[in-house]
Amino acid sequence: MSDERKVSISKMADSEKGYPHRAPFHPPEIYPELAQLNITLETDRSNQVYETVRNALFLMGLDSENFASEKWNPLAEIVTPGDTVVIKPNFVLDLNVNDRTSQSTVTHGSVIRVIIDYVLLALGGYGKIIVADAPQMNCDFERLIRKNGMKAVIDYYKKQLRDTPVEIDLIDLRRERTIYKYGIVWQRIPLKGDPSGYTIVDLKKESELNGVDPKRFYGADYNRKETVAAHSKGHHKYFISNTILNADAVISVPKLKVHRKVGVTLNVKNMVGINGNKNYLVHYQIGTQRQGGDEFSVESRQAALDRRIKDLTLGKNWKYGKYLYAAYLKGKELLNIKEKNGQNRGGDWYGNDTTWRMAVDLNRVLLFSDKKGVLSKEKRRYLSVIDGIVGGEGEGPLAPTRVRSGVIIAGMNPIATDIVAASYMGLDYKRIKSLNIKEKTEKRLMDFHIDDIEIIESDSKRMKGVDQFQSVYKYRVPSGWKNYL
Repeated sequence: MSDERKVSISKMADSEKGYPHRAPFHPPEIYPELAQLNITLETDRSNQVYETVRNALFLMGLDSENFASEKWNPLAEIVTPGDTVVIKPNFVLDLNVNDRTSQSTVTHGSVIRVIIDYVLLALGGYGKIIVADAPQMNCDFERLIRKNGMKAVIDYYKKQLRDTPVEIDLIDLRRERTIYKYGIVWQRIPLKGDPSGYTIVDLKKESELNGVDPKRFYGADYNRKETVAAHSKGHHKYFISNTILNADAVISVPKLKVHRKVGVTLNVKNMVGINGNKNYLVHYQIGTQRQGGDEFSVESRQAALDRRIKDLTLGKNWKYGKYLYAAYLKGKELLNIKEKNGQNRGGDWYGNDTTWRMAVDLNRVLLFSDKKGVLSKEKRRYLSVIDGIVGGEGEGPLAPTRVRSGVIIAGMNPIATDIVAASYMGLDYKRIKSLNIKEKTEKRLMDFHIDDIEIIESDSKRMKGVDQFQSVYKYRVPSGWKNYL
């Protein structure tokens, strides 16, 4: 039986090998269980990722009695025949100034390939598989899925499954894409969005933002009014993709990397991508801590002025506002006005007490919302497979540098899996707010004690509790987290 307390750590034989180069990333051999798939299989002997993901599922004890036989069906407890299964990767952005490959930024297609194979096994010949995410507003989705091999993977399956009762799709859940110029949104391009539409889910008192004064809330876009309205008068609303709500099971496949606002971006932060309107996502509270905010780490008149000018020119979607703000930025450049030393803006520091709350809320929505967006007692079936083959350190989530960790970390509870993953990165999970929630609700994301987490690295290497785990890594943290995490 599945056990949310178990977290497996599966390591590549050679972490320097990294990801395979040939999409759609076929397995290195035809394992016994794959014979049950009604698709044409080829092999790629250079693909170590496949075996690493497969081993992570085995170490979790999934269908262990049938391992190494044609009957092995590791996802049978999570996926049943006829299900709709959503695979939720981290497809945040197609660019990274510190890593042209973006391997440290987004989930790689070779990891998702393995998961799709085992979902197909569990579906038993009919059902639906959807890979879906709502990336950052300026992400070029088509470019991203070409770079990480995901397009080739989906094209392969569409051809293989064409005349079967199994559907497969890849969806960009955003309603619009933005083009940046001068560091601001210059153009907005409407997108198709979720073909199933969206539902407003209101957590009300179940929200981690409950009791926090909304007047300083700032979202992911310039219009603060929409953000404040979504989280006022006892309401805490999110604009949730119906593709997500319609899922019988969700498999979260985040990237192992650090994050400027929350410390790490693993499973908890990964669920930001189930929301279709970025202005429903509270990212920080404007001002300094002394003023009741967490936007800035250091008080600065210049930073406060910048905030005021941005609100006046961009906050009301005024037609000519972007030109005025661009002129203001050019003026700063000509006058050589620079950032104050030690200043971190936009909530990009360890004092951010807001983003983690929003991220935890979205995990609560994912696990406890029914298909109509109503909170229920029954949890949605869930699995996490963290892509740490190449991790990201430094200025994550958008500009990390590569760490060849060569690892896959898997579990059935988002918090427990993230705690182990953060520890594997050599970071103190006790200093990461999203992993230390004092849950006052019945809709608890983790209903067991941290000391009950069992880490499995091999048949002979198991340990109870996280504090005794010793990592060989020490990921560099973002500038706003130095000397803290």
